[in-house]
Amino acid sequence: MKWVKKGWVVGIGLVSVLMLGACNQGKTSTSSSETVSTSTTKTKQSSSLEESTTSSNMEQTSSSESSEVTEMSMDFAQIQQGDYSSLQGSWEEVAVSLNRHDGTGNTWIEGQNEQIEISQNQIVDGNMTISGSVLHDGENKNLSFRQADGYLAADSDDGAIIWNVYFYPRGVALADWGEEIPETIDTSKERIVIRTSNNNYIQVFQKSDGAVSNLQTTASQNQMNLSEIKTGDYTSVEGSWTNAQGATLEIANQRIILTDLTGYGEGGTITGLRLDMPDSNGADGQPIVEEGQGGIVSPRYNPELRVVDDAGFVTLNTTYTGALLCVSFLPEGVAGDIQGGDIQQEKIVAIGTQNNATAVPADYVYYRSN
Repeated sequence: MKWVKKGWVVGIGLVSVLMLGACNQGKTSTSSSETVSTSTTKTKQSSSLEESTTSSNMEQTSSSESSEVTEMSMDFAQIQQGDYSSLQGSWEEVAVSLNRHDGTGNTWIEGQNEQIEISQNQIVDGNMTISGSVLHDGENKNLSFRQADGYLAADSDDGAIIWNVYFYPRGVALADWGEEIPETIDTSKERIVIRTSNNNYIQVFQKSDGAVSNLQTTASQNQMNLSEIKTGDYTSVEGSWTNAQGATLEIANQRIILTDLTGYGEGGTITGLRLDMPDSNGADGQPIVEEGQGGIVSPRYNPELRVVDDAGFVTLNTTYTGALLCVSFLPEGVAGDIQGGDIQQEKIVAIGTQNNATAVPADYVYYRSN
């Protein structure tokens, strides 16, 4: 009996060992399963994080590319093909350089309120028009393009007057335009520089936003506005003007009343771009028709005024008995060919001449008197 109990005990012990092993094996299996599950979850989380990071980077890249597209400036390739879409906007003349023929060479002065208009297929300055590879200033001139130091240049071919047009993107400084570049020229903005060989006259136009343009328009309302004058609008020069000869100009309501236009005491009235000289009119109010040199019969004067752009100023002229009647408007800093006078004031020259419209003694120059 003792043996039987002993064997029973041993049997129970073996069974216990086997069950314990099975239990341990089950625990090990469960632990392994939990490890795999945890690992899988972490892998999914990591993958999701990487995808999120990649997506964020892609969005940032896309945003950066979009910003770059928004900030694109002058498209040189399009410009050379005659497409000026990348130039369209508001432009203002911020500086002018001209040669006064006083031995000092070119001198910078402030902008003279000249305008430049740009459509998709044309660039129009007061004196010329560019379309494709042709510049027109009364005659058609072919343009050749070249790139240098970050800007694009368009040069006209040979002719009486040579033109050079330069396109400067943002961040590209003006090159070879003298040492004292005016502070009004802002390198952070797009600029177009137009040069003509006529007196080496140079204009700098700068692209502006509406706010800047409005401010400058307000500031320039009391200054001689050549662009308006060329259309027959004399708002910017309204008031009384006198010269040292005792002659006067009264400008109001888009009319200019002159006491002496011929130099012989004969005056007239300019309304818009039309001249009326009562002393040279017949009973019908029209210019007297008379025989001139060579037996040619023609009116004493032509009422229609012609607009002529010069180096920094504008002249309105018309024919008068073998000569020209000229009224020239010269902003501050522009001397023309006046013999003396105050260059720092706005000036008007009104005279009958067979020579240069502004080649007059200082006594003939009109200055504001009010």
